[in-house]
Amino acid sequence: MAAVSKSTDSVAISGEGGLDALEASAEKLNESIDSQVRKQEKILSVLDSSFNVFEDSSAADLVHSSPNSGERFQRWFRYREGFSPELIDRAVRQLDIETVSILDPFSGAGSTLVAAHQAGIPSIGFEVNPIVSIVARAKTHNYSTADIESIRRVLRQVQMAAPGQPMAKRPALGILDKVFRTDVLNALLTIRQIIDEVPAGNVNDFLMTGWLSTLEGVSNVFKEGNGIKYRNRKRTSNGYTTIPWEQVPGFEIEGWGLVKSRLASQFHAMLEDVEPDVQLASPVVHEVSSVTGIDGVKDQSISLAIFSPPYCNNFNYMKIFKVELWMSGLVETYADVRAIGERALRSHVEMPIVVPEARTLPSELYALVEQIDPTKLWNSKIPKTIFAYFLDMRELLAGVYRTLSDGGECHIVIGNSAYGGVVIPTDVLLAKIAVELGFGVDRVAVARHLTTSSQQRRAMEPLVGYLRESIVVLKKERNA
Repeated sequence: MAAVSKSTDSVAISGEGGLDALEASAEKLNESIDSQVRKQEKILSVLDSSFNVFEDSSAADLVHSSPNSGERFQRWFRYREGFSPELIDRAVRQLDIETVSILDPFSGAGSTLVAAHQAGIPSIGFEVNPIVSIVARAKTHNYSTADIESIRRVLRQVQMAAPGQPMAKRPALGILDKVFRTDVLNALLTIRQIIDEVPAGNVNDFLMTGWLSTLEGVSNVFKEGNGIKYRNRKRTSNGYTTIPWEQVPGFEIEGWGLVKSRLASQFHAMLEDVEPDVQLASPVVHEVSSVTGIDGVKDQSISLAIFSPPYCNNFNYMKIFKVELWMSGLVETYADVRAIGERALRSHVEMPIVVPEARTLPSELYALVEQIDPTKLWNSKIPKTIFAYFLDMRELLAGVYRTLSDGGECHIVIGNSAYGGVVIPTDVLLAKIAVELGFGVDRVAVARHLTTSSQQRRAMEPLVGYLRESIVVLKKERNA
């Protein structure tokens, strides 16, 4: 037979002998993949069997917030990384001891703090992102009638604002002219100057929250995944395509009118949610990392800790808020942005990562990470980042254990992840770390299963059930 030569994945095939060799090579590769999958499945199965892991469909709507919800306070700022206030309410109702204080080490836009505030329960939050810290403060202030009058007075100034008035300093964000049309940017900076002249406190936080909430809607970008996307880029079945800006909804509206209209609508909704002259327990929000900051929380002073940390998925969540960070004036240089990011939990490769040689984490984690093929990773730092993530979480959980009173509980909303076809079961790994610290594990309630690409799903078929979002409930036993 005449030799036929063609290239398949850089392997030369020549005649029947070449085909036989390729088939044998493919068979060995499949056997190797099957062996790896079986190893993973065994580790994952043993971990799951160590705890009370079960499907809880009733929790599916609790583990995420609805950014477009018209629910009170939820509509103050679009924050997709939070969870439903009902999750906090349910945890408080089910707690065996009196809830005298609540802790959220990743308080974000304040879901936990708002629920505690409305229930009259003192709370403590930690949040390194200054944007969402402002939002959380604004939602939980006790506003007086005088505050509301001051807010309305400033809003009248906002509606009268016009070109030519003093503007806040133009941010040095490199993509600024792509993010905002010139007339929209000028309107926003003029109005921010008006807000900046209001003294720090309840009124300023309220006004700044409404202004921040409006930025995305009047910009040329929107938040998606681990960053922002331009509105003239549309996703199709064949990938993204670019359309003329004139075809983007809202682009034809004059900038000043657009900004004022959106602000008026936003502030109207926010004012509807405020009950003036009602005195409730206000939270304390620390703008530092909870991993180290929790050292300042008193021993056995917390009844319930409830939080959703960054997932072990290499998302730099600070990138999602880069427009707000620059436009607010809270950062003025790229070094400022990095400094804020470096205070966060070590969950992505853009942070300085140093991990000790000693193996102090669960053996299952090391076994799983060793199965990750480095050639399938987009960054060689990923394995070290995974270890750094769990080291930080262990340090935090140790602090949570110390601060909880006997009989107190810790609820963690967490999602698992996968790298190079290897599942990292964060939920049960955190449960195992918690047991080593002295916690009891009440349950790991699987709220929903996470989606993945069809290609990755096929490669991981026996393991996709472990890609899930769960609520891990830990207990500090009485007289622990």
